[in-house]
Amino acid sequence: MLYSTFKGGGGGYDQMQGQAFMPGKRKRLNVVAILLNASIPSIAFAMSGWAFRFSIHYEQPMLTWSLLVLGLLISMTSYVLGRCNRQVAGQPMWYTFFAISFALASLLGAALGDYLFHNTMEAAFNFQSMSSYSAVDPAKQKGQEIMDAGRVYFSSGSKLDLSKSMSFHNFEEYCVAPIVHGDIELASYDFWAVGTNCCDKATREFTCGEASNKRARAGMRMIREDHRPFYLLAIQEWTARMCPTSGEDNTAKGHSKAAPLLCIPSRHPLLFTWVEDPVGEVTKYYEQALWRFEMDVVVFLMMDIFIALGALLGLKELGFK
Repeated sequence: MLYSTFKGGGGGYDQMQGQAFMPGKRKRLNVVAILLNASIPSIAFAMSGWAFRFSIHYEQPMLTWSLLVLGLLISMTSYVLGRCNRQVAGQPMWYTFFAISFALASLLGAALGDYLFHNTMEAAFNFQSMSSYSAVDPAKQKGQEIMDAGRVYFSSGSKLDLSKSMSFHNFEEYCVAPIVHGDIELASYDFWAVGTNCCDKATREFTCGEASNKRARAGMRMIREDHRPFYLLAIQEWTARMCPTSGEDNTAKGHSKAAPLLCIPSRHPLLFTWVEDPVGEVTKYYEQALWRFEMDVVVFLMMDIFIALGALLGLKELGFK
């Protein structure tokens, strides 16, 4: 009588039929939902990372950010659908899982892509958009004549004057060395090879870029705004040593005003990474960025599959099949 009362009492038995974990009753897992949760977030990560890492970010930054906003809107929509369907019998919370994983994939891809873009690919795109000059003679040409240079091929006989290298220390060592032509004393040292943590002020050792490569005679423009001020400070320190502030000191004999001035200024300094093949270096940037992108996508896909499988095992323990 107790069972018959329970069965007929306002649908109580029917409610028991709908419970997820009724003895002997197991819910079926949605295989399609599992597969989608294991793959689509990885696609979102790849699309977001590609958009923020490569040419789209450089040429159409607003479109790049719009794609991220679209991804977050998709995640929000999935979350709302999950809230609306949370009470549906036999349906685990795949909507909510998808919303969280999709949002994290979009944000992580954007953050990683943006970081790598500003540290590597932006410079490569800037090189392509700037001008290229060949046969530049440091002894005859001034920096202000080629201010738009991205790649410079110096004339035969050009080299680094390591005896005039200098550095400025600010947590890191910002190294500079003038680019000269033979042993000619220049009226103004406007072309400089630069690098970070690749020199020794005491020994005048300078190993930045391809300083040890005798075939290197070209420069890639250094355009990182966060490094540029420190390189300029190093050049100012070099100028201060070559150009004493005292008028009397700034003479060959120290006190004879008629003696020729020793001051050798740097009026329009242009900063370069000293290399043999600028085009080859830019190509390396692309290849390294593409390899890094592929590795990031593979790692994220493995993580996403691992998390989805973990959720699957957890749901099985809760009574799903």
